[in-house]
Amino acid sequence: MEKLNIGNVCISSVYSREASFKDYRYVACKAAEDLGYDVYRNPENIGATQREFEKLLENKRPIFVLLVGQVNSKVVKDECNMALSLGLPIITLLWTENGKITTATKRLMNTISKATFEKDCSCFGNCEELYKAIQKRLTAYEAERMITTAKFIPQHAQIYTTSEKIINSAKKRIILCQQTSSVMLGSRSGVKHEQEFYEKLINWIKNASKEMEFLHIFSYCETKSELHNTAYNCSKAKDELLKICSNKNNNISLVIRSTNYSIMPCVICDNNLIVPFKLGMQEYNMFLPHYIIDGSSISRIVADIQGIKGKLLFSSDSATLMGIEDFYK
Repeated sequence: MEKLNIGNVCISSVYSREASFKDYRYVACKAAEDLGYDVYRNPENIGATQREFEKLLENKRPIFVLLVGQVNSKVVKDECNMALSLGLPIITLLWTENGKITTATKRLMNTISKATFEKDCSCFGNCEELYKAIQKRLTAYEAERMITTAKFIPQHAQIYTTSEKIINSAKKRIILCQQTSSVMLGSRSGVKHEQEFYEKLINWIKNASKEMEFLHIFSYCETKSELHNTAYNCSKAKDELLKICSNKNNNISLVIRSTNYSIMPCVICDNNLIVPFKLGMQEYNMFLPHYIIDGSSISRIVADIQGIKGKLLFSSDSATLMGIEDFYK
């Protein structure tokens, strides 16, 4: 009988330096295969190489299973960063000792991906628990993928509400393109959905770790014209932004740029996307979940947006606040 293949799974590399992890990796593989996945492991697969493993991540865009114990591994960190950059679904399993996550495991997971550690981890203490956890997570992923569809968002308020949800789950990057900048202006007084969106976005930036990215591009003219609009608390937004940009402990890759080009608004959170479009005379917004978007398409979109020309107000690479100060004058 021909084997059913419902998708691809890659299991993070390296086990030899940690007790029992060879067994754990076998169990993780078995749990996924029993559900019908094709599973790739390095170095267990015959003829496997690190280069082939990384090419598989890029070309097959599998579910990435991250097994974390107590031993540091640069290879695993590099693989996880690659999976995050590609927007791959990541299932993280933390080894526990006597039912508790050890200090060493917490420290290691924070260096691999703090956002993943805080938002999306399961635990296991033995092979049986690992098998059940893998099957539960993969089954839940498939169930969510089957019911998640593209959504039309005709109302202005719903754009903020939907954006809020995908911001909360972003583990790697947020790209925000706007005509009038929520970051520079803040939210309008009394407009609840704008306030909640702004607070969620600012908190994400504040709590982001060094492997995470925020790119914001907005219309110079449209935003500048609203600086004296009393509906916005621009002075508070300015103080908040300067505080974030001047924080030496904030390691996030942060880029804020204004442009004189007519800009099409969009929100990208990892590989989730909200985009505007027009049908006939009616304008809509569409939410496209990562389940139904080709990863290479997102990569091209991200590259195109990064290439939009304009005035750089702030970059964490240059770390000068003059551009932001000048904008508010």
